[in-house]
Amino acid sequence: MKPLAHLPSHPANRIAALKVLPVFFDLDGKRAVVIGGSAAAAWKAELLAAAGAQVEIYATKAGEEMLTLVSNGAAQGSLTLTPSSWTAQSFAEAALIVADVPPAEAAELRKAARMAGVPINLVDRPEFCDFQFGSIVNRSPMVIGISTGGAAPVLAQMVRSRIESILPSYLASWAAIAQRIRYKVSQTFATAQERRRYWEGFAVRAMQAPPGPVDGVEPGTERAEEQVTTIEVDRADDLTLRQIRALQSADVIHVNGRCPPGLLDFARREAKRITHRAGARKVQGEGSGNIVIIRS
Repeated sequence: MKPLAHLPSHPANRIAALKVLPVFFDLDGKRAVVIGGSAAAAWKAELLAAAGAQVEIYATKAGEEMLTLVSNGAAQGSLTLTPSSWTAQSFAEAALIVADVPPAEAAELRKAARMAGVPINLVDRPEFCDFQFGSIVNRSPMVIGISTGGAAPVLAQMVRSRIESILPSYLASWAAIAQRIRYKVSQTFATAQERRRYWEGFAVRAMQAPPGPVDGVEPGTERAEEQVTTIEVDRADDLTLRQIRALQSADVIHVNGRCPPGLLDFARREAKRITHRAGARKVQGEGSGNIVIIRS
C-alpha cells in the first residue's frame, strides 16, 4: 500500500503550548549588569560570572554575601562592584540585567531597560521580567534548565533533584570530550547518518561509565546498530523507556492508523514520518537507519 505523504493533522503532531521558551544565553566575555547588594543579587551575580560574564554590580549598600563574593572573585568571568546607583548609561552594551530593588523602583528600572533594549530579570517580580531563571543541573558543558514558569519553584527543584540522581557527574567529562572531537568526527564519517550512529554509540558509553584514558584521543569507528522497533500502546504514558529511546533516535517513523496524542512529542523532529491508512495489514520498514513502526 502506498503511504500518504504526510501525517494527518491532529494534536499529536504539534508542539504543545509552552508557558516559557527554554533558551540559553551565551554570556562568555559579555557584559552583564546586576543591580542591588542583597544576598539574592549576590547569588545571581555569581551565577552570571560562572557562565563567563563580565559582571558589573551597582549597589549603594552591599550586604556581606555580596562583599564576600566580590572579594573572593569568580572562577570564571569577572565581578566588579560600583558603590553607586544605576543610571541609563549603566546598561550600555549589556547583554542582560538582573536586579533586586524595592517595588517602587521596579517600574522605572524596567522602563530604562526597555529603552536600552536589554532584557531584564527582577528578583521576585515576575510581572516585570523578560526572562526567568530556572533550576539548573550542571554537567557543563552540558547544562539542563528546568522551569515551571514561576508556578511551582519547589516542584522544579524536586525535578532537578531527580535528574541529579540519574545523571552521573562524569557526564561533564564526556560532554567535554564530545566538544573536543566534534570536528574530527565530522571528518571521519562522510554522511550525517553515519555521524549520528557514531554519536548514539558515544552516548551509550557516556551513560555507562567514566571515560577511560584513550576516550577522546581519536573518534573510534564503532557505531550504534540500526534497529527496527514496533510500538503498540493506547496512551503515550504507557511508553517504556526503551520505546522512548527508539523514538528519540528514529530516522523513519511509520504510523499505521491512529497515533495516541502526545506520543510523537518524544520523537526526533528530524525523523521522516510516514502514515498508512488504518487497517493496513502490512507496514514495511521503508527507509534506512533506525525505524519505528507505530500500530494502533
